[in-house]
Order: sequence, then structure tokens, then C-alpha cells
Amino acid sequence: MTSAELAELVDLSHDFIRQIESEKTAYNFSVETFYKISVALGVKLDDLIQE
Repeated sequence: MTSAELAELVDLSHDFIRQIESEKTAYNFSVETFYKISVALGVKLDDLIQE
């Protein structure tokens, strides 16, 4: 799945998804955003946020 496809599934912008993926970004993201992404990817929220 591309970041553009994920962005469409979770109703977020492609740039926003790229910011989340970036290690250089110091933004805070809501739990709701991470939950939507975990559902779209079919993974547990815990698995998504573990290093």
C-alpha cells in the first residue's frame, strides 16, 4: 500500500501521512489518527506504535 492510498483510506492528506512517516517530524498526532491508520493497515494499534 502506498502512502497516497493510505491517506485516501483514512481521509488524510498525503503530505500528512508523509509527516507521520518522517523521523524528522516533531509533530504530535492524535490517537484517533493512529487508530484509523491501524485499521486501514489491518494491524493492532500496539504494533503500529512500537519501535
